[in-house]
Amino acid sequence: MLRLISKTNRSLLWRSRRSPNIQRQCLRCIHQNAPLRSAKPPTPASVTEATGDDTSAGQNTPASDTLTKAKSKRTTARKKPRAPKIKDPQATSSQKDEGDPDPVKLVTKPARKAKSKKDASGSSKSQRTVKKAKNSAPDPGNVSTKPDDAIADLPVADVLRTRYGRGRRRNPLGDTRRVHVVGEGLCDDILERMRPSLAKHAGCDILDINPGAGVFSSKLHDFLKPRTHILMEPDYKLYEPFLQPLLDDKASKYVLYEKSGIVWSHLEKVLSKEHLPFQEPLTKDDPRLDKPNDTLLVVANLSYHPKKSFRGFSSLTMLVLHQLMAAVRAHSLFQKYGLVRMLIWVTDEERLISLPRHAAIRKKAAIEAEISCGKIFEIASSTRQTGYFCRGDDIEAEQARLAMKRMEESGITTPSNRLSVPQEYLLKQAHEEGELAGSLNSNKKGRRYWKELEDLEKQFATGQLSKFSDGLNTTNTDRSTSSRELTPEFLRLRGLRYRRVVDGRRTDIVASLVAKHAEIIDLQCQIHRGESSDVELLRKELEQLTKQLKDTLAAIPGDQTRQLALSSIDNQRFVMQDPPALLYDRREFEPLRVYPGEFFPRHELALLDFQPQGIWPVLRENYPANHDVFEYIIATMHMFPNQSIRDGLKSLWPGAYEWILQECPSLTDPTRGGDQDLDMFPVRCMNSGMFKEILEAWFRWPWRPTRFELLSRLGAYSGDSGDGGDGGDGDLHQIGSDAEGI
Repeated sequence: MLRLISKTNRSLLWRSRRSPNIQRQCLRCIHQNAPLRSAKPPTPASVTEATGDDTSAGQNTPASDTLTKAKSKRTTARKKPRAPKIKDPQATSSQKDEGDPDPVKLVTKPARKAKSKKDASGSSKSQRTVKKAKNSAPDPGNVSTKPDDAIADLPVADVLRTRYGRGRRRNPLGDTRRVHVVGEGLCDDILERMRPSLAKHAGCDILDINPGAGVFSSKLHDFLKPRTHILMEPDYKLYEPFLQPLLDDKASKYVLYEKSGIVWSHLEKVLSKEHLPFQEPLTKDDPRLDKPNDTLLVVANLSYHPKKSFRGFSSLTMLVLHQLMAAVRAHSLFQKYGLVRMLIWVTDEERLISLPRHAAIRKKAAIEAEISCGKIFEIASSTRQTGYFCRGDDIEAEQARLAMKRMEESGITTPSNRLSVPQEYLLKQAHEEGELAGSLNSNKKGRRYWKELEDLEKQFATGQLSKFSDGLNTTNTDRSTSSRELTPEFLRLRGLRYRRVVDGRRTDIVASLVAKHAEIIDLQCQIHRGESSDVELLRKELEQLTKQLKDTLAAIPGDQTRQLALSSIDNQRFVMQDPPALLYDRREFEPLRVYPGEFFPRHELALLDFQPQGIWPVLRENYPANHDVFEYIIATMHMFPNQSIRDGLKSLWPGAYEWILQECPSLTDPTRGGDQDLDMFPVRCMNSGMFKEILEAWFRWPWRPTRFELLSRLGAYSGDSGDGGDGGDGDLHQIGSDAEGI
C-alpha cells in the first residue's frame, strides 16, 4: 500500500501520528518498502559517507537507520548554532567510537547532582547555601561541559530569550510573564541617584524577592556589601546561568531559597533566626516598631506583563502591594523587625496604584499607601503620563519646576539621557527663551501637539508640505481636485487643526472654571483667617461666586467637558495645599528616565521606594478592631470616589454625618485642604489627616455601631487570632497560600 502513496502523502501520514512508537514504525516501513519511482540505489561510497563506517558495516546496517543518520547529518549542517559550542575531549572520543560524522559539535549535559538530605543544621535541598571550597588548581585538560557555559558571554536579554522557550515539549523553564532589568547602565544610574539615602544601609541584610536574572541584585550587592543576601527565586532553573556564579563565589554572602517570596507561608520560613541571625523580632509594645530599621532592606520585582489577575484584584502586583501596606500597619512579615524600607519594581502603568498623579485614579490603595508610608519616591520610570487620565501640562510643568529647584538646592544632577519628559522640555524652553518656562508650552492652549501644528503650518505656508499626493499645491476649487488623494502630512495637519478648535473651546471653559474655583478658595481662606474687616461683604461675594460656578457646571452641555472640568478643579485643589496632598508632588527629585531596551521583555518598568512610617496611635490601641473600623470607613467612602463628602459621611451610618462634621474641623478648613461647601468637596480629594480626624471622632461617638455590625455590613472579616496582637495578618497567610499555584 505504501508503494502507491506519494512522497508528500507519506510524510503527512508520518507526521499525523502522535505516538513516537508509531512514528518509528512508519519510518521503518516507509524506507524498507521503497516506492516504484525510486532513484538509483546508493553506491557503497555514499553509504559509507552517510554512516561514517566502512562498506561492510554499511551493508549490515538497516536502511531505516542509514537514512535517519544521513538526515540527521544534513539537519545538523543546515542549522546554525545560536551560541559557540565547546569541545569536550571525552565526548569527542566516545562519539568517534560510535561513528558520529561530526562529534565536535556535540555538548554533553552535566550529570544531575544527587539530592542532598537535611544535614545537622537543618538545611534542605530547597535552600542552597554558599560553602567555601578548597583552593585546587583546575585541570587544564578538563573543559567545563555545562550547557550554559557557551552562552555566558552573550547579553542577558539574548540568554533570557533563548531560555524562555526551552524545556520539554517547548515549555518554558519558568514564568515567562515576568519582566527583568537587563540594563547595567540603568542600575548604575539608579544607585548613583540613591547613594545618599542608601549609605545608611551599608552592611545590612538584604531580602531579595524574585531577583530573576540578578542584574540589579548584583549591582546593589556590590554597592552595599551586605552581610547576608537572601535570594527567593522560585524559577531558579530558568535563571541558573546568572545566579549560580553569584553563589559559587568564595566570598559570597548570597543564600538561595527556591520558593516564591510573595507566598507568605514561604516568606515566614525565611524570616527566622536561622536565615536572619542578626534580626530580632520586636514585641507589640516595643517603641522600636515605629522606628526605621536600617539593618534590613527588602528588594522585590513584582512586574508581570501581561498582568496576572487574582481574585478581586486586577493584577497580582496590586494584591501584593495591598498586603505589604497592610503588613506595615500590622507590624507583620518583615515589618516585625521595625520599619523596613522596600525597593519594588513594578510595570510602568502600575506605578500609579500607590503613587497617582490624577484625582480620578486616586483610589483606596493610594490612601492606604499614604497612611502606611510617609515617603514614596519614584526612582525611575518612563516619566511620562500613562493611561487615560492625564493632568494638565501647566500643573505638570509647575511641579517639575519645583522639583528641579529642590534638586538644585540639594546638588542632585541627572545624566542627559535620563532627563524626565517634563524636565527635558523645561530645559529646552529655558535654553531657547533664556528662562525656565512656567508650562510645558509657551502657548496658552497647554497641549503638546501645538508645536507640531506650528511646524506643519509653516511647512504648508512655504510650500514644503503638499496638499495632494501629486505635489500640486493648487488653490483651485474645481470638483476634480476633490477626487485627488491627500498626503498623510496634510491629513495630519487637518486633524490637528480640528483638534485645536475643539480643545480651544473646551480648554477655555475648563480654565475659566478652575480660575473661578481658585478665587472661591482664596475668599474662603480670607474669611477663615479674618484678614478683612468686612467679613459679611466677603461672604456675600463668596456666595455669589459659588452659585455662578455651580450654574456654569450644570449648564455645560457635554458630560465629558463637565467631568474634565471637575477633574481639573480637583487636581488644582491637590497642589494648592501645603504640603501637596499627593505624595508624588512632594518628590525631592525628578525620576530617571528608562527605555524599553533596558528590560526583557521590552516593557518599561518603574522602581518605587517605599519608606514606612509609624502608624497612628488610634490604630495601635486596639488592634485589629480599630483597624477593621478604619477599613470600613475608607472602603465605604471610596465606593464612589466622585461623591461629595456630605454623601460619603451619610453613607457610613445614620447620624455619622452630623457627629463627624462638628468633630472634624479640617473638613471645612480651607487652609488645611478643606472646603466650606461640602457639596463641592469630593471624597477623592480628602487627605490622610482628614481620615485620621474622622477615625478619632468615630471612637468618641457615643452611638457608634459595634465592630461586628460594621463588618457584617461591609461583608468582610479580616481575621483575629484572639490575642488582639499580631493576629491581624491571618488574611495575609490565607491569600498567600491561595497564591501558591500562581
